[in-house]
Amino acid sequence: MKISRLVIILFALTGLSPLLGAWSLDALDEALTYARPERNVQADFSVLADLELYVPETPSPGLLFSDDEAWLNPRLAVFFDLSVGSVVQIHSQMRVDRGFDPGSVSSGEVRLDEYYLRVSPLEDDRVAFKVGKFATAFGNWAARNLSWDNPFVTAPLAYEDVLNVSDVTMPRSPQALVGRRRVADRKGDWLTAIWGPSYASGASVSGRIEKLDYAIEVKNAALSSRPDEWNLTQRGLDQPTITTRIGARPTPEWAFGTSFSHGSYTLESVGSDPDQTTIGFDASYQHHHLQIWGEVIYTEFEIPSLGDAEAMFYYLEARYKVTPQLWTALRWNHSIFGSVPDGTGGHTPWDRDAWRIDLSVGWRFSQHWQAKIQGSVGGREGNEVQGNHLLAAQLTLKF
Repeated sequence: MKISRLVIILFALTGLSPLLGAWSLDALDEALTYARPERNVQADFSVLADLELYVPETPSPGLLFSDDEAWLNPRLAVFFDLSVGSVVQIHSQMRVDRGFDPGSVSSGEVRLDEYYLRVSPLEDDRVAFKVGKFATAFGNWAARNLSWDNPFVTAPLAYEDVLNVSDVTMPRSPQALVGRRRVADRKGDWLTAIWGPSYASGASVSGRIEKLDYAIEVKNAALSSRPDEWNLTQRGLDQPTITTRIGARPTPEWAFGTSFSHGSYTLESVGSDPDQTTIGFDASYQHHHLQIWGEVIYTEFEIPSLGDAEAMFYYLEARYKVTPQLWTALRWNHSIFGSVPDGTGGHTPWDRDAWRIDLSVGWRFSQHWQAKIQGSVGGREGNEVQGNHLLAAQLTLKF
């Protein structure tokens, strides 16, 4: 608990900064930047600190790992960026928190979630090579997953809903797979369709040519793999996952994309390497005070001796800026699961279809402070064994 207390103390101290005036954070922000224009070199440290309150219906939904009736989750992220002209960029993100997913490491930990070297040999955005540990190119949500950019506290359903499929144990029969629907989520054993921003390790080639953008990445873990598997020290590149995305921006307001990913999703200790195949379509629209994002995601898990477990997710998300500081956001989420034999001659979905509505209100006090409150209401087909409702709040400091 020492790390968690340290982060809370940090919030208490930085919470005094509005009383001292915004100039103090502006000065601190400027002090953390180093530039040598004559050598075309710039280095910058930045900080993103979050204090979150969760009040879930238990067992907690999604990737919340505490079943307390109400609990706090502090997080401190420190970013370092070094650029040499328009050719070389080095980026890292270190976090101090209670686990990548809230509450997953109750005693707290320090991690390097992201680090990479990016080289743009043509000194523009036509082509760039990246190597290291970084967010997936799949879809359009990973690029805005950080708290300052996400209009909600949580992720869309496709990126955090825990499914019956496991990377640890393979069901021996369709009935065993379907039987998992009768118990609450086993978050230490089961997977999501896409685990958050999926900071897996590997290399990529990406770029933009006129109104088209592209990305091809080879990484060590599938989109559904849990955070421990993203490190090369934990999982090598023996069974790589290949992910691609092609996007188009026909007008300044509209953007479209299609993504594909394929790779093994089980732990190496399982002794087999069944694959996950995922296809996605995404779109976004931005005009004046309105922003809209949406994705349709189809994923298929190969399960030895059982065949394929299929699922489809989609969400539609909108944010409207009432004033330059105040916004409100609404998101509709839905998941639909394919059927497998039920052992009686019929077929039944291998997991429970689910829906969820997220409503968020946010206020950006200044360029350094913002706050959000989110309410989520959801439901699943059949008997309820898992919590679906959530009240969450988040205070963010950025400098």
